[in-house]
Amino acid sequence: MRSFDPDARAVRKHYNDQVDAVERRDGAAIARARFEKTGFTEPPDGTFTLRLSYGAVKGCMDNGSHIPYFTTIGGAFQHAARA
Repeated sequence: MRSFDPDARAVRKHYNDQVDAVERRDGAAIARARFEKTGFTEPPDGTFTLRLSYGAVKGCMDNGSHIPYFTTIGGAFQHAARA
């Protein structure tokens, strides 16, 4: 740890100064530019987490009915009404 800690700290400082600071300062402008380019085709990332998947995404069966892997806000209300 002692041998590479100074280098790791330097990389982290560079990231904080050159990337993170710019995103914080210009976050709204970056978001506007992304929206102008992609519109509603790219979902927002409200949690700042990586979006990774492991394998195919698919639905499941619940009490004999197929539950799709996606929903809409209306589908969420329908599901809640059935519960």
